[in-house]
Amino acid sequence: MHKIDIPLLDWPMAPFPNYIYPLEEYERCNKEQDEKFLAQVEDLIEAYCKKEKHVAGIVVEPIRSEGVDNHASLEFFQQFQCICKKNDFSLLFDEVHTGGGDTGKFWCHEHFDLPSPPDHIHIVQINKTVVTATKASKFVKYFTTLPEPKEPTIMSADVPGPKSLELKEKLGGVQMAETVQFFVDYECATGNYLCDVGGNVMLDTFMQIGSMPLGYNHPRLLGVFNNAKNVKTLVSRPTLGYFPGKDWATKLENILKEVVSKGLDNITTMMCGSCANEHAYKNTFIT
Repeated sequence: MHKIDIPLLDWPMAPFPNYIYPLEEYERCNKEQDEKFLAQVEDLIEAYCKKEKHVAGIVVEPIRSEGVDNHASLEFFQQFQCICKKNDFSLLFDEVHTGGGDTGKFWCHEHFDLPSPPDHIHIVQINKTVVTATKASKFVKYFTTLPEPKEPTIMSADVPGPKSLELKEKLGGVQMAETVQFFVDYECATGNYLCDVGGNVMLDTFMQIGSMPLGYNHPRLLGVFNNAKNVKTLVSRPTLGYFPGKDWATKLENILKEVVSKGLDNITTMMCGSCANEHAYKNTFIT
């Protein structure tokens, strides 16, 4: 988050329209908002230029969606892009919350009929929708049909093993993969146990995405912790980003190639919003 994750950079922050509804009754008022805020953007650019702090690019959300949704008109965004073009700035659309088809188009900015594609699209959580769908299907499947093993079983000594390391190298071509611990074979995961691509079976003590969660204080879970043999087999999994599926790299690459905006030739995906923001800023405006 600006001035929290990156606290030292003096960047201008422009206001965003806050329309009055119903739109048809307040069309004139909302149009005046557009004109006012676009003028403020240009004023900020000029003010920072006078301070010898030249703007390199602008980041904007298609829908401001932290806490409450604020929308802007397609004319607003068209003029916004014109300002960037006129000043030779990069335009970055933050599609973390809006990418993936939730707005009726794969990218929300496609609704704006922009004269040309944006220079950059921030898509760190584009896998969120896909992951949610996967979780739901496996949640039902494993809870209703599959038994749990009595205890984790180590089938291979290396974690991560050669297969996980090979897949991590492949994933590194399309996604920042430093935080990946190993790759999971979710087809072989049973109940509250994960199975990695090397054959290791481990108790999932955190998200328990493969099944109905037991809960941290469930007697069965606490009993497992008291077993010395299981100390090496416990895994805390905050997100699927740390333990992706075995075919995730291929799926991610293929999906990105299919949906990338025409004219956009550089895509980088990250594991979390803060690191993605930092990387996007550096890649777009600093380097």
